[in-house]
Amino acid sequence: MKSLDGSNRGMRILRVWAPAVLMMAAMAWMADPAESGNWPNFRGPNFDGSAEAANLPAQWTTTEGVQWSVELPGIGAATPAVWGDRIFLNAADAETGDLFALCLNTADGSERWRRTHGKNQRRGRNDMTAPSPVTDGNVVVFLFGTGELIGYDFDGEQLWSRNLLEEYRALSWLFGYGASPLLYQGRLYVQMMRRPTHRGIPEDEPLESFLLALDPETGEDLWKHERDAEARAESWESYITPVPHGPEDEPQIVLAGADAITGHEAATGRELWRRNFNERRRPNWRLVPTPASDGERIFMPLPRGGTMAAVQPGDDVTPLDENTAWRLTRNAPDVCSPLLYNGRLYVVDGDRHVVTCLNPETGEQIWRGQLDDAAVIRSSPTAGDGKIYFIDERGKVFVLAAGDEFNVLAEIDMGGGQPARSSIVIAGGRLYVRTADTIYCIGPPAE
Repeated sequence: MKSLDGSNRGMRILRVWAPAVLMMAAMAWMADPAESGNWPNFRGPNFDGSAEAANLPAQWTTTEGVQWSVELPGIGAATPAVWGDRIFLNAADAETGDLFALCLNTADGSERWRRTHGKNQRRGRNDMTAPSPVTDGNVVVFLFGTGELIGYDFDGEQLWSRNLLEEYRALSWLFGYGASPLLYQGRLYVQMMRRPTHRGIPEDEPLESFLLALDPETGEDLWKHERDAEARAESWESYITPVPHGPEDEPQIVLAGADAITGHEAATGRELWRRNFNERRRPNWRLVPTPASDGERIFMPLPRGGTMAAVQPGDDVTPLDENTAWRLTRNAPDVCSPLLYNGRLYVVDGDRHVVTCLNPETGEQIWRGQLDDAAVIRSSPTAGDGKIYFIDERGKVFVLAAGDEFNVLAEIDMGGGQPARSSIVIAGGRLYVRTADTIYCIGPPAE
């Protein structure tokens, strides 16, 4: 490990096998078990990867510091949602290919219920388990890359079901549908930013792209806003989750893809503003990372890891360059979503294994550090209790100190085969770490 700003600050690594450190950490967890609340969606309670928490672990092993671990039926890239005593996650059976909606118990990982929804399919390195479930404490909604969208109550009773593929003709993404839904202020938002052409679709009847709002209790449409664009080929495709922006009494929903970032009135879907990018009309500028918002600026990684822009919304349609507070031009992420935490913005370049800490107001680099022994990283960083967590595809967890120095606290090999792509969840004073084949609960016992 080394800092990339020319200094040797924060190079102390806590060895995960040191028993004295593990013992002190375990005692701290037992003495003051924190309640950090719930993790209701892909990017957590604040929609930016952060959570309120205390006494979270900085190190553990696959046995020490683990409350329980449960082998899953098969792979799944989805980040679990956690509410109260329930964990919700997508998975695919390794032998049969069945797609499951699972509910586990936070106390011991035991299975409360599972429901089957079709068969898994491979799309390059992706599969149908990529979208993460979402909940508001009453309803939990599962979405699969097959287009199956299902609402359940917490006891596993199905409330409603829809099939986006059957309703909207084709899911024309090169690597399959992978966007997670957003549940915010009583509305369920689902994006369909896709290519207008597809095998079997008449040229004179192109597929539309749109943002859809549903009633989470019934699955019925509230509104549908068609999203016009002039993108080319793969640049139409977006894998991002819509995110809320602005004050709670006048919220907007931010959608990005097809060479533009747009803000929509949450109640109606009406487009309020647009920032166009991809001036050169590149045909392969698909979007993967989900942006983060601080209420004033939207931190949007642009395609292919080129740059990340701090976008300034308004009430007009303009090129992005005219309404950008600042840009990160080095080690921007191609897949990992940015983390906004305690007045700092953290960005993980998963291909080059570089983490950058920025001032979100100015874009000033505070530090930049290299992870020497990391595989490709496709999970997004999460943070709580002054610590940052993420996992690489081989199942190695990295724990960094949040703050103004690059400080790697631990590297923990969780194993479990490949690929591990789920983000680490912080809920109820615990961590939930999903590898390729197992989910671990790290932290104090459940009360």
